[in-house]
Amino acid sequence: MHALRRIIKTTLLAAIIVMPFVVLWQHRNITDWLRLRNYTPPSRIAELAQHTQMTDEARKLFYVHAPELNDRRAFNLNCAGFEQTIVLGCYITHKSIFIFDVEDSRLEGIEEVTSAHETLHAAYDRLSAAEKQNVDRMTKNAFDGIKNERIKQVVRSYEERDSTVVSNELHSILATEVRELPADLEAYYRRYFTNRQAVVAFSEQYESVFTEKQNRIKFLSEQIEVIENELRQQKTTIDEYENILSNDAEQLSALRQEGKIEEYNSRVGPYNNRVGQYRTLIAAYNVKVQKMNQIVEEHNSLAVEQKELINAIDSHQPSL
Repeated sequence: MHALRRIIKTTLLAAIIVMPFVVLWQHRNITDWLRLRNYTPPSRIAELAQHTQMTDEARKLFYVHAPELNDRRAFNLNCAGFEQTIVLGCYITHKSIFIFDVEDSRLEGIEEVTSAHETLHAAYDRLSAAEKQNVDRMTKNAFDGIKNERIKQVVRSYEERDSTVVSNELHSILATEVRELPADLEAYYRRYFTNRQAVVAFSEQYESVFTEKQNRIKFLSEQIEVIENELRQQKTTIDEYENILSNDAEQLSALRQEGKIEEYNSRVGPYNNRVGQYRTLIAAYNVKVQKMNQIVEEHNSLAVEQKELINAIDSHQPSL
């Protein structure tokens, strides 16, 4: 009996000694369990996890941070202090994920990409030092082979503002916006997405809305510049004809007044020919002006649409 008591006491003492170490070792899992035990994701949050085809690990990470879809006011309050450029989501370290609720139907998919992006920030934070070193090596190698100028510019902007966040941002950007990645990095991202290409497709979908308008606006601007030059040249020719016709008209009037009818008649034909040519020039000029007006109208309409799209993703701008 005494031996049994000693065994029980020894076991309890060992448990008391070991327990703090177990809690320390498992603190993250314990904290996650406490956060998730009574958590039921709102339907739209669950849809974002489903649409991005998150793995169980990524979905758990997403839900642990109690993600919220915020309107402009709530988003600006929750993400205050982040860079004052356009921000679509923010990750509060080990605490929360906030996603800007973009209401413009032309930009469907943007919330899915933002959700995946911010979840990957949480995932990066949980990597060990050795894991981060390996992942950073893979993302750097992948980025060195990137041809997309937009993505390269985004990363350069992070480097200029705070180079310490570049590795973390690359970890999120490459996974959500780049279709083809090296095999080792692709294998790593399968830890978080059963089909990463689904997320990239969302990214390409809403990005194309911007790029198509931007490319069309650029094309129309170039067309406007070409037509403006042509109109200037035509106007110069028209002005020259007007001067010639004005001089011819004065000379014909003088000949008629002086009674030089024969000379007058000989010069009427060429004058009428030049008048015909002048009218043809005016007609061509007016056609080109009409074409110019149509192009300018389309250009301005697209510029308004582009501004609307930018406002739609900028939480600091009022709703249109």
